[in-house]
Amino acid sequence: MSALLALALAALGAAQAPDPAALAFVEVDAAPREAWVHGALVLRLRVGLAAEFLDEHAVQPFRQRLDVPVHVSAPWAVALPGLRVEPPGPAEAPGELATLALDGGVAQARRLADERRDGREFRVWACEVRAVPTVAGTLRLPAPALDLAYTTGFTSSLFETRQPVDRQDVVVRGAARTLEVRALPEAGRPAEFGGAVGAVRLRAEVSPREVRAGETLKLTLHVEGLGDPEALELPRWRELDAFRVQGALELRDAHECVVTLDLVARGPARQVPSLALAYFDPGPPAGYRVARSDPLEVRVDAAPSVDAAPVAPPAAEAPGNGGRTPEATLALALLTVLVGVPVVVLASLFVRRRARRAAAVERDAGIR
Repeated sequence: MSALLALALAALGAAQAPDPAALAFVEVDAAPREAWVHGALVLRLRVGLAAEFLDEHAVQPFRQRLDVPVHVSAPWAVALPGLRVEPPGPAEAPGELATLALDGGVAQARRLADERRDGREFRVWACEVRAVPTVAGTLRLPAPALDLAYTTGFTSSLFETRQPVDRQDVVVRGAARTLEVRALPEAGRPAEFGGAVGAVRLRAEVSPREVRAGETLKLTLHVEGLGDPEALELPRWRELDAFRVQGALELRDAHECVVTLDLVARGPARQVPSLALAYFDPGPPAGYRVARSDPLEVRVDAAPSVDAAPVAPPAAEAPGNGGRTPEATLALALLTVLVGVPVVVLASLFVRRRARRAAAVERDAGIR
């Protein structure tokens, strides 16, 4: 055990508060150093614990076991006027991950290289939070605080688990931080600028790729790299060369804006043209630029022509039937059957009825 750490912990037996700097540190920094309205910031909390203190005296502060047994308080990581903060997510940078408590919840931190301060070796972790300034001016980040618990020693239980002989709590405070948030410059601002800030990229997709004039296709445009997608006002595209924009649907999340355009093909075409979007790049160097999507190959054929229905040639006359066609001859035969059969039946009934009457008259004459 180092002499400085031994002195700090020896103060426990004398009912004196130990030197927090001998046990741990907590700091906050921001990247990039130059902040712009609606530009993304990464705020990084750095937590360091003296290696000997962590191995020999640190106590878990909660029932849930943490890889880094501390609780970090950073009020700006929850809410701060003029700063929109995303909830901490999984650490994206490579490195060993560990859990710690941040503002009442469990967060992931990434293990950094050890540091040596005032002759003591510290193990260091970093927890990153993405934030977006929404107003220009001075932004003050309140000082973070680190709560930790320690013991003067451990005893072994029946099951060979270490039990602290006592528990002491200490708070290690960091320093507040101020950031100057700059307004977007007026000089050089394009007339079509709609509030896009960041390292903006455009990526487009189209489906289907083969249609006829008058039919529709969907063009999906991904606007990536935005600091603040909510601040973006997209251009109102109406015409794209051989295509008419019939409608648009926008979807936004914390990192990008996706717009789907319904295009109506007005005539033959072989590509959907590139789309452009003016944006402000925080740099360095900072300045206004234009992002463009790649043109997309399609095939739009002309619509089929609407001609008069073809006229069938006259049917050939059948010989020996008075110039009638076979169809007319068949129709006449059917008509003859339909009309002739009832006539024959009626005539037969009439003859039979007259015969019965004649027989009746002869009988009457014989009786007289």
